[in-house]
Parts: sequence; C-alpha cells; structure tokens
Amino acid sequence: MSFSFTIKDIHRYANKEFSEQELRNFEQYLDANPDFAQEVELVLMGMARQRHQQMLELRNNHVTKKETPRANNFIWLKIAASVVLILSVVGIMNLFLREKAQSPTELAMQHWNNTPIPQTEGLRMGNAQTSDQAKTLQTIQNYVAQKEYTLALNLLTTVPINSKILELEGICYMETKQYDKGVADFQKIIDNPNADNKDIARWRLALAYLIMQQNDKAQTTLQEIVNNQEPYSQEATVLLNNLHLVKKQ
Repeated sequence: MSFSFTIKDIHRYANKEFSEQELRNFEQYLDANPDFAQEVELVLMGMARQRHQQMLELRNNHVTKKETPRANNFIWLKIAASVVLILSVVGIMNLFLREKAQSPTELAMQHWNNTPIPQTEGLRMGNAQTSDQAKTLQTIQNYVAQKEYTLALNLLTTVPINSKILELEGICYMETKQYDKGVADFQKIIDNPNADNKDIARWRLALAYLIMQQNDKAQTTLQEIVNNQEPYSQEATVLLNNLHLVKKQ
C-alpha cells in the first residue's frame, strides 16, 4: 500500500469530495495505519469546532451593515450544514474504526478461509508412494473440499506423516474445533528444519491463536512474520494494527 495523504486530503474527505477510488484508497490506508486514523479524527473534530465557533460568532454579531437578515441567515445555515456534515463524517469515521478493530477473531477467520489448502501433488509420501496411497490422498483431498473434516482426519491417521500432511491435519483439527491439536501440528512444521512450508504454517499458527482469542501469542507470531518479511507479512501488519486498535479501546 504506497498511498500518502495530506491535511488537504483530510479536508477533501471531510467535505465528501473524494471519488470512489480515492475513498477506497483512503480507507485502506486508515485500516493499515492506526496513528494516521487518529490524526484524521483529530483534524475532523478541529474542523467541526472551528465551524461551530463561526456559527456562534454569526449569532452574536447578528446582521452586519453589508448583509441583510436574509443573507445572514443563509450564511448561518450554510455553516450549520457544514458542521453537521463534518460531525457525520466523524461519526462514520468512529464507526469505521470500531468495525475495523472490534473483532480480531472475525478478521482471522476471513484470512483463514482465504488461505490456500495444500493440494494432492504437495501431499506425496515420497518416491515410494503406492497407487493405493495416492488414492487415499485424493480421497482426503475430496473430503476436505466437501468440508468433511472428521472423515479426512480418520484417513490422515493412516498415512505417513510429512510437513504437508501435518499442515492439512492441522487445518482439519482447527475446522473441527480441536484447536490445541491444530496449533501443535503447525508448531511441529515450524520446528522442523527440513519443512518447506514453515511460512504458511506460521501464518496458520497466528490465525489459530486469534481464533482461540490468545491475542498475546498471536501478536508475537504476527510480529515474527513481519520481522522475517515472510509472504504474509503485509496481512500480518494489518492484523497487528487491528490488535493495536482493540487494545486502545
């Protein structure tokens, strides 16, 4: 996300002058940058206070020499409308921040469902794999695709274990709410020096902790992903920011 925004952009946001694409970019940036989101909220509140002060000054000064009562009332109504507009944007902004920060578990589930599942080719049991074993793996894959996770687990216990099998087993344990077993499988992959799927296992582990509402462990794991610049580091950054917002509420 390579966007940058200025005070002028915040004023354009407050006055609803953004195009649809600009608004999407702005809200994506808010999502990933909680400090900037707080700055936007402060600017909006400052704008509302300033225009409210203008309203009070108009009411106190009444009619100037150059303005008729009707013209003065028009200006007063115009400023009042701008205050209402900005306060409505502030309200939307607060709702936006609450929605983005209210449920790390919900966000984790969305990421979990979007993370790819190991395919049959990646589940090979070595060069000595028999045709029967290949059929078993295909059956397991079909069960997972059909969300028949318990049936898949029953078959997974009958095949030789490798890191990809462990990953699939961990997924099935999580889907059947056997969270501790799922976490254990992902940790085994991470601890295996020969595993070539450590990155996705660490990502799965972080999501598992969020789903289990073990946010401190999730934060540590997400930070490792970011520090190691692993494939899911951008998504991990968004989830870390989400956790940060939740802790501040």
